[in-house]
Amino acid sequence: MTGVIRQDDALVDVIGDAIGEAKADGGEVPEWGARTLARALANERDDPMSGALHHFAITGRADREAIAKELAELYQRTTDEEIREWINWLGMYVINLPDTAGTSGDATTPDDTLDEDALNDMVERLRSTCAEADAQGAPISTDDAKVIAGLLAHLLPPGSEMSRFAATGAANPVVIAEECEFIRERTLGAPDISTWALSLAHYLAANASLGRQAGQPALDAGDLPNDLLIRYGITRHGDAFRAYLSLPAIDPARTDLIKSFLDFYVGTYDSMDDLTTDLVGGTHSEAELLELARDDISFEELVRAGWDIVELDGKFYVFTK
Repeated sequence: MTGVIRQDDALVDVIGDAIGEAKADGGEVPEWGARTLARALANERDDPMSGALHHFAITGRADREAIAKELAELYQRTTDEEIREWINWLGMYVINLPDTAGTSGDATTPDDTLDEDALNDMVERLRSTCAEADAQGAPISTDDAKVIAGLLAHLLPPGSEMSRFAATGAANPVVIAEECEFIRERTLGAPDISTWALSLAHYLAANASLGRQAGQPALDAGDLPNDLLIRYGITRHGDAFRAYLSLPAIDPARTDLIKSFLDFYVGTYDSMDDLTTDLVGGTHSEAELLELARDDISFEELVRAGWDIVELDGKFYVFTK
């Protein structure tokens, strides 16, 4: 199903099978699926019989930089969500390929000299590393951050801050964070890429002060500064993280902010009734509950005495005191 073919229902069915297999395995599309995606996406271009996508579909040889450029152009042009999903899946596949086109004057990134087996091993290691760091609320190591930057840099134009960081370990963290967000927004259908971009953003946030000031006042739940670590927390944990930052005792300048959130966060509830039923019922025996009822003690008063509770946009977020 590769090479010069019409984009018909059969082609769409093959793509569906490839994406289904990738989702089932929790990984990327297989080679035959990637080449079929390339064929379908090449058909969306003004000249479908030339360019890097067409060449990859026919030969199986990929120029990562050229393909990334064509994918970015297609993504900007189309409003078709299915086409954008195809772009995301092919983008994830291509980023894991060895670079066969050489460099374009940029510093060499960590994956440029790896063979296919070594690159696959590295991808598996990064999956494990990012998952472990996320579970602990901790940033990844500098070495892993540079490797991820090297992989993600292929989705950006030449001369990016990310490619400079991958090569030298030095760059503007604010610009790289913006590049991470740019990549993440355009690869939501590609789990590895989105996860790596978030992990790199967390690393940058945890390793750059970026103007934080000691003694910063507590924040209202809807009023957050433009701070990288806070932006990462909100991106990763949503309104629960916003609620956490609104607690008076929380210093948003602390460097272990993500780990602290994970340590104190209990859960989210749709109503106070659900909250009290779960928390009071889970910590008191039936006899104790009857005694509380006889003494006319409010369950809400009881849970507020034992936990920090923040109401935000109609939901209740609970944290240990």
